[in-house]
Amino acid sequence: MKDWIDDLNNLLPKGRVSVSQEDILDHSHDAWSVSIKTRQQGKDDFFPDVIVYPQSEKEVSTLLAWASESKVPLTPQANPKFSSFTFRAL
Repeated sequence: MKDWIDDLNNLLPKGRVSVSQEDILDHSHDAWSVSIKTRQQGKDDFFPDVIVYPQSEKEVSTLLAWASESKVPLTPQANPKFSSFTFRAL
């Protein structure tokens, strides 16, 4: 996994890739009612390995191509403040 986190850091400008526990926790759920209830019960069951914050269409395209080539699953997330992708090793 470390190798592909390094890959992501090399693909994108500094500051776009995060492995901070705060970011991982913030991205471990969404606004779906079942997800909210699960979180309220203390049952977070998805913790991404890395969070990526693309800032342009080119960066999104680069991430999608890299994920496809590397066979690393990703989950897009969006809200009014930012868009991000979460990656998790399987």
